[in-house]
Amino acid sequence: MTASVAYLENPQEVDPRFASVDCVFFVIGAQKAGTTWLSRYFKAHADVSVPEWKEHDYWNIVEGRPNASRMLQAQRVRREKPTVLRSIAAAIPFTLHARRQRAITLALKAVEAPFAPYSAYADVILENKDDNTRAAGEICPEYALLQPETFARMAELAPNVRFIFLMRDPVSRFISGARHSLRKKLGEKPPTEQDLSDMINRFVNRTVALSRYDKTIAALEKAVPADKILYVFFENLFDQSQLKEICAFLGVPFVPGRIDRKNNIAGKSAVPVRAEDRAKIAGVLKPVYDFAKLRFGAKLPQKWHDSAALC
Repeated sequence: MTASVAYLENPQEVDPRFASVDCVFFVIGAQKAGTTWLSRYFKAHADVSVPEWKEHDYWNIVEGRPNASRMLQAQRVRREKPTVLRSIAAAIPFTLHARRQRAITLALKAVEAPFAPYSAYADVILENKDDNTRAAGEICPEYALLQPETFARMAELAPNVRFIFLMRDPVSRFISGARHSLRKKLGEKPPTEQDLSDMINRFVNRTVALSRYDKTIAALEKAVPADKILYVFFENLFDQSQLKEICAFLGVPFVPGRIDRKNNIAGKSAVPVRAEDRAKIAGVLKPVYDFAKLRFGAKLPQKWHDSAALC
């Protein structure tokens, strides 16, 4: 049962360019839940347009968190210290570096204008739009933390706005995120089991919010009609049938995806996770498993049930 829809009482004027495509969409979901892979899938789809820069955190900034986009702000700092090599690369048109620099320029302008009619944001969302584009949108994990009022604003950008919420078994997602952070911290130094345990225990009370799918779903469904939301499990994402469902939801033709290629995988060399650490994570996230089992029933992947047994 979904909550009642709570649209804004006074809809704001928005840039008419948002209505120039059949569908505007947002993909939300925590890091390590397949957002990078899905972004690359959309970039290869002729009927779908997504920005070159993946995580803008624009609506977090609209909501009042000006420091939300750490990655984007880091790019701003880099531009303050230009190098000859980067300047030359950015000046050569059509290269990946040049496209990315253009995307960063648009993104930085957008975060300076987090208010209606959201024209600078339209520049971002529609930067790669062409005559074939039927659906345009963006993917941002941090949108899982938004409030209902913000989701309502997003839903009013165009006549057909849709949301895809990617969810991954919370324990697996948490561990994958801890491993990713550990790799960035240690660089070339190989991690040990103790290193991973220390990272997990450091994060266990700090990074749980993005795994509280129950809270995200409650906020989303308070603001958006049920038929405008698609829930996708990471465990099913790398399957052509799931991609068919996503394409149908967005109203675009199905295009097979490279399901043999995944992003940011730790690999066989990843150090094992201690049983007590795995159980600790599961215990903290018990409310999510209780909610998911009731909400999704038989649709819940077996991986989730295995982790829930540790609670």
